Amino acid sequence: MFVTECPECQAKFRVTDGQLRLANGRVRCGNCLSIFDAENGRADRTPATATEQPQQTSTGAQFAQLDAEPIVLERFNSQPESPFKTASMILILLLCTVLGALQYLWFERARLNAHPSLRPFYIIACSQINCDLSAKEGLALLTIEQTLVREHPRYSNALEVTLRINNQSTLYQPYPAVELSLKDLQGKLISRRTFDPNEYLELGINAERLSPKLPIQIQLTITKPDEAIASFEANLSEARFNQR
Repeated sequence: MFVTECPECQAKFRVTDGQLRLANGRVRCGNCLSIFDAENGRADRTPATATEQPQQTSTGAQFAQLDAEPIVLERFNSQPESPFKTASMILILLLCTVLGALQYLWFERARLNAHPSLRPFYIIACSQINCDLSAKEGLALLTIEQTLVREHPRYSNALEVTLRINNQSTLYQPYPAVELSLKDLQGKLISRRTFDPNEYLELGINAERLSPKLPIQIQLTITKPDEAIASFEANLSEARFNQR
C-alpha cells in the first residue's frame, strides 16, 4: 500500500497494489474526479501493517478528511478490434436482415402474392416447397350471389344449375369447390355432389384465380332425381385440387 497524490487538487489517497493491477495503475480522484496515474503521483510508501502517526497536524487532518477508497477504473483494452471480428459482426447483421425479410415474405405471402410483379416468384418458390398461396380469409369472403335451377335444355333427366360467385376480398382467391344438395318436402337429403374447379371451369376462362370484386358465373349439370325436389342448397368449400 502506498499514498498517491492527485495532480489537480493535491488530495492524497491510500492505494493498494491489487487496485492498481485491476485498473492498469490509473485511479479517479474522489475529491475532484480527475483521472491520473497513481505511480506518477506516488508519495511515501506506507506498509500495510504499520500504524505511523503523522508528523504534522495539517497533514493528518487532510488524510482524515480524504481517507476514502479511491474509485478504481475498470480494465480497458486499448488494442483495436481485429478485422475478423468486425467482418463477423457485419455478416451476422446481414444474415439477420435477410432472415427478417424472408420471414416477412413468407407470412405475408397471401397478400403479396396478389401483386403481379411478385406472383411469378411465389409460384416458383411454392412449387419447390409446396406452400399454400391462398389468402388467409379464404372462403369467408367468397359468396354465392345468384342461384338458378332449371330443366337442362339439352339433356333429359338432368338439371342445369347456374351460380354466380363473387370474391369480396381485395386479393386473388383460389377457385372453390361447389357442393350441391337436393332435399325433399320433409327436408330429407335426396342427393349431393361436389364439383371441383376443373369440373365447372370453362375452357374460355383463363384466369388463374378469382379476381377481386369481379363475379364469375358457372353452370353445373346434375342428374334429376325421381323424388320431388322441395329445396336446393349450394355451398362453397376448399377444393381438393385445382388445375390452375
